[in-house]
Amino acid sequence: MLKAEILSTQIEMKSASENREAENKDFQVTVADQKATQAILSKALDRLKAFYAAKGLIQTAQAQSPPPQASYSKSAGSTGVMMMIESIIKESADVEKKALNAENESQKAYEEFIADSNASVAAATENINNKTGQMASAEKELIAAKDDLKNTIDDLLKLGEHNVALHQQCDFLIKNFEVRQSSRAEEIESLFNAKAILSGANYGFLQQQ
Repeated sequence: MLKAEILSTQIEMKSASENREAENKDFQVTVADQKATQAILSKALDRLKAFYAAKGLIQTAQAQSPPPQASYSKSAGSTGVMMMIESIIKESADVEKKALNAENESQKAYEEFIADSNASVAAATENINNKTGQMASAEKELIAAKDDLKNTIDDLLKLGEHNVALHQQCDFLIKNFEVRQSSRAEEIESLFNAKAILSGANYGFLQQQ
């Protein structure tokens, strides 16, 4: 279960890294596009400002005669164009700023996820190592227990064989007790007779005794 958890976490980390890389590329493209847009429009705006500023100087030099209506309308239109360009530049800068904020937030979230995932993998790995050590110790104890069991069984078998032998001996003694007792009595009597003969006693008298 722990190994499966580690594998799943590593897969998620890999997927997160790939997504983060793709997001960063999109961010770089967005920022590059917005910077290029701002640079181009800023140059165009500067040229328009320079052009209309020069035109304003010419109109000042000709202040004795009022400008025609057509010239005034053109000037008002040019002001509108410059305002529109400035608005686009501002919007582009705002897009760039938002993209940067989003990139920073995504990067922060990614780093936190990777840190948490690495901590989770480290904890699971340590747990696996501990359990592996416990399992190795348990297997060692199991081998020792099996050896003890084998020795105990061997001892029981030997005791059983010894018990059978003792029972056989006891059964033989019990079964032949009277015969052996009679034989012993006859042997004792024979010994007494032999002793009496050797002592010169009357055999018949001893028999009566």
